Amino acid sequence: MKRLYLPCLFLILLSASTIIAQPPNDTEVKAAWKTLQRQPLTEKSFRKACDLIQDTGKTNLNLSYEWLAEYVPNVQKAGKWEWAHMLLMAWARAKESFGLFEESAKLHQNALRNAPPHSQQYREALVGSVLLYSHWNKSDSSAKYLALGEAAAKAANDRENLALLYTFHAASRTPPNDLKSRENYYRQAIQLAEGLKNKNAEFTARYNFVVNFLEDNPAQQVTEAEALLELAKDSTLARRPRFYERSNFWFRNPIPSVYFYMLQQNLILADYTNANKFADLVVEVVIKPNLVPAQTPIFMTQMAFVKATIGEFAQAKAYLKQTRELLQVAEKDIPFPNYFTTAGLIAEHDKQNAKALSYHELALTKGYSAAFYFIPPDMYYAHALTLNGAYQKAKPVLQKFDSLAKNRPYSATGLYYYEYLAEWHKAKGDLPNQIQTLQTYYTIKDSLTNLNRYRAVQQVLAKVGLREN
Repeated sequence: MKRLYLPCLFLILLSASTIIAQPPNDTEVKAAWKTLQRQPLTEKSFRKACDLIQDTGKTNLNLSYEWLAEYVPNVQKAGKWEWAHMLLMAWARAKESFGLFEESAKLHQNALRNAPPHSQQYREALVGSVLLYSHWNKSDSSAKYLALGEAAAKAANDRENLALLYTFHAASRTPPNDLKSRENYYRQAIQLAEGLKNKNAEFTARYNFVVNFLEDNPAQQVTEAEALLELAKDSTLARRPRFYERSNFWFRNPIPSVYFYMLQQNLILADYTNANKFADLVVEVVIKPNLVPAQTPIFMTQMAFVKATIGEFAQAKAYLKQTRELLQVAEKDIPFPNYFTTAGLIAEHDKQNAKALSYHELALTKGYSAAFYFIPPDMYYAHALTLNGAYQKAKPVLQKFDSLAKNRPYSATGLYYYEYLAEWHKAKGDLPNQIQTLQTYYTIKDSLTNLNRYRAVQQVLAKVGLREN
């Protein structure tokens, strides 16, 4: 599958940043746990145990896992299968979020055995299994549980879980190349979810429709995503549920997800004014309230990349400086590829072409961080090669992106590709091809400018209409 149904990697890191395992130094919480285990199993003591497990997991994930392994069998022996289900699903999701798929699969199987076959909890476990095997790239297993889940949800008239399953069915691109079928599943999911008091399934369906189905139409994606912002603010999506408040799939971080997505899409459309607006929203609303020392450097790096892309180089430099100061390692040992791409863009701006090339070369050795790249990092590298006179070396790198640029010309990918290709022809002294490529470049640039102006006018008209109403 091309994309997760959950928020992007950056936001998963943001969520996970508060549950990074650290060496235990929590004598008090261990004592509190022992005290709880001596108490009778009541709803009050169960909730206290859940809260203690969940809160301890923010600083000592391994300890929370130990407690779950001890507590779940005791809850099951007491006949409280509904409570056991809540714990098993939370535990399985935690394992899956860290890529521990085999362990998560065992927990999902336990959840399926634990719940009666015709219960809502059983259907929730089926939904969880579909997601697990999808993220694990085990399409046969995912299809198996998808069929079981759809049949069970239809029989029980369970609109929420059926809507979620239809969304995941569409996002799995099953059957392949059948766009009409995929669109139909999305439409059915949205229709099923509309009117439900909880907006989780509706938001999940609409978000995936925008991100996964409209991916070849960035302009429409932005328009649809803007409409998602209001839905994302619904009170049922705003808070993080405790273990005992929700055991089925829920969309984490809906508002941050839309902000981040709008940032990316505006970059893709080369709408740097709106991109900057959403970049600042991501910083103020998403990053600042959630920073912990272990995660701060990567967030600073990502924001540096965005600021360099939109031409705010002073801010980009400041973010990179923060990254270096926080990591306290030699620059070459910084693990984030976006750091070096950003440093390369800054060096280009400062006319330090040799330095830019070395930074872009380093970026390619650090892996590929898809979270904030909207242009392949190799394209920046090819441009740096051109600036340094390595024309023959730049040619095959640029050619790799010829079909990509032609498939999505009216985007930043096409814009940058034809700009860089024109510079390559100019450097080679090939005036006819430079002129032809520049014509394509300016056609794309004018088209994007007009599109972004139209979007700006539509936004003003929408605000005027709201005021009149």
